[in-house]
Amino acid sequence: MSDLFDLFKEISPNGEQKPNDYPEIINIHWYGGVDKLPPNSIYMGRGSIYGNPFERHGKTRIDVCEQHKEMLALRLEKDKEFEHKMMNDLKGKLLACFCKNKHKEIPCHCDNYAEEYYKRFKAGWFSCSEDH
Repeated sequence: MSDLFDLFKEISPNGEQKPNDYPEIINIHWYGGVDKLPPNSIYMGRGSIYGNPFERHGKTRIDVCEQHKEMLALRLEKDKEFEHKMMNDLKGKLLACFCKNKHKEIPCHCDNYAEEYYKRFKAGWFSCSEDH
């Protein structure tokens, strides 16, 4: 997937090297369904703990992704148990959702998880084992 849009390159300054265990976002349709996803995938769609609870109902995808981004930031700030679960669950996984397109320029709520993961990774989240 090296020819595809890379969110890590967009959010990391100075062309940093992507960590080996950085999560990647994939579209479930690319694999023919949830039951055919690679073993290192985690389902991020509706009905999962990581699904976007905001539905479009006349809003744009950008609108609902922004709503999700705000909700996720607040939840991670207030719920350290969820933060811990998210960081460990997403490490090295393929984040599988139905809405991510091939070139990944269309927003998806999984982008929010990848960005929050990156912020914590850069801050040394995994190296602070006594806190996590």
